[in-house]
Amino acid sequence: SNVEGMEERMTELQSTIAATSERSDAVNSKLGAHREQIEQLNGVRNLIKKLQAVFDLPQRLRVCIAQNAVGLAVKYYAGAAPLLAKYG
Repeated sequence: SNVEGMEERMTELQSTIAATSERSDAVNSKLGAHREQIEQLNGVRNLIKKLQAVFDLPQRLRVCIAQNAVGLAVKYYAGAAPLLAKYG
């Protein structure tokens, strides 16, 4: 009795797995476009943060010099140097 119904249950299981796989592919397909857009926006956000750090750099350097924190001033400048070289 158990063996007789097993083939039918296996067929049902295969159908369920196939349907689940199709739904999963559909969801991934729909999210793919959004994923690319999110990655692009995240890249823009990171660039804006770097640019903000460059805009803040003169004031930070003045504060560091006033507090005799030359090492920190060098650290700030060194962090901004690649961006300054690229876009400056």
